[in-house]
Amino acid sequence: RHLREAPKYPNTGMFERVFWDDWGPVFYRGRLNGTARLLCIASDPGPTEGMPFVRRSLVGDAGQRVQGFMEKLGITESYTLVNAFTYPTRPSRISVGRKLMTEVPEQLKWRNDFYDMLYSKNKLEAIVLFGGQSTKAFDMWNESRQARGLPDVRQEVTVVDVYHPSGGRDWTSNVRLAEGWRVAITALRKVVTPDDESLANQPNFGQVFSEIDYAEIPSSDLPSRARSYPWIMDNSWSRNVAKGRRNNSVKRIGRLNMEFDNPDGSRTYYRVVGPNARNHNWTPRYRGFDDLQSIAKFALNDFYGDDRYDARVNATSGITRLKNVLKALDLDDTKEAITERVESQLLSAN
Repeated sequence: RHLREAPKYPNTGMFERVFWDDWGPVFYRGRLNGTARLLCIASDPGPTEGMPFVRRSLVGDAGQRVQGFMEKLGITESYTLVNAFTYPTRPSRISVGRKLMTEVPEQLKWRNDFYDMLYSKNKLEAIVLFGGQSTKAFDMWNESRQARGLPDVRQEVTVVDVYHPSGGRDWTSNVRLAEGWRVAITALRKVVTPDDESLANQPNFGQVFSEIDYAEIPSSDLPSRARSYPWIMDNSWSRNVAKGRRNNSVKRIGRLNMEFDNPDGSRTYYRVVGPNARNHNWTPRYRGFDDLQSIAKFALNDFYGDDRYDARVNATSGITRLKNVLKALDLDDTKEAITERVESQLLSAN
């Protein structure tokens, strides 16, 4: 019930265009039944997590790194993973996104209540904070507890701050990430009861983070449809391809589109085609396409996306923008037909 009552993110003023909220919120991955001994908090969902049939925290490249982190503790089931934000944050607007934590009371209260529920319902042995945003969210929650006369969480369970799993892309940061995680694993092995002791006895992180430190996302953590795409849970095939290496098999294309790589080399494109999350109680509809040209034709013909706002302001600028999009997508052969149809809609809108 608490998840359903999550307040909508503001999308006006300073918070406009801060989040990719059209795909709906992402709340957690793991156990919500009171059996978690380890709570991990990260920053915000990525493209893989936001896929319409995934919608779980820490599933993509960063999530598979965190899964490997937990496996070195022998934790395979007794965990809950959450984020500081329920929507992905645009990197260029991250500083504004941080203000949301402190300047929007309903967001702060909802997140604090959510953390309260997780903390009280589970017998946690440790909490791991991945990155600065998670630390800030945790500290504000912990301060709110103490303001209510409750104990400092850091005095009750082991709390470890580590680097965010999306780091380590160059040599220096890779060494730093591996070192920080290695120290954390050493400390956590003393306090966290493993689900599988054999995994807890495996080697710790080495001098650098490598492919052997990843782990596959358990299918039981994901909705049934996502289990039909096992390569989403294990991106080793994408990370190790000789050419065109990609750490994630999913990436965003603009605000309303996502590109999904398949192991056979094909790609599927998903687009929000119904009222977006802000206006439709976080249940947007989606449609899949086999190529980018098809998604462009659909988007332009049916007049979804940002272009509809142009229509309300200036029909001519809207038409010009559509022509530029078509040209960029090499759709000159259909430009006249598509533009004619869209032009009539633009003019009627004015």
